[in-house]
Amino acid sequence: MSMITGLNLYKNRVIARHEETSATSTTIADFARYDSDNDSDIPYFANSGTLEVKAGNGLYIFPGSEFAPGGAVTIHGNGSSGVFPDGVLRLAASSATSSVMTLGSNNL
Repeated sequence: MSMITGLNLYKNRVIARHEETSATSTTIADFARYDSDNDSDIPYFANSGTLEVKAGNGLYIFPGSEFAPGGAVTIHGNGSSGVFPDGVLRLAASSATSSVMTLGSNNL
């Protein structure tokens, strides 16, 4: 058995991470390519310029990545259960890189 390097595993997170060489950010259209409409195990819906993260999941913007949604983003809360009842948005930061969420005219 050999070790797997460079693999990040996350539970209950929708992750915006940019790895393309041509574009500079991730958008709702990128998420819409394959979402919960295609597979109910995917924890988000992305349709018509909106991203909806299902309850029980957070939105994580990976270090060094930019999420420029270009539409409305809803992170459904978890009611009275858990530590974050209103949903979670996490912008990660480290000593070398930072996460960016470009809101445009939308409010946070």
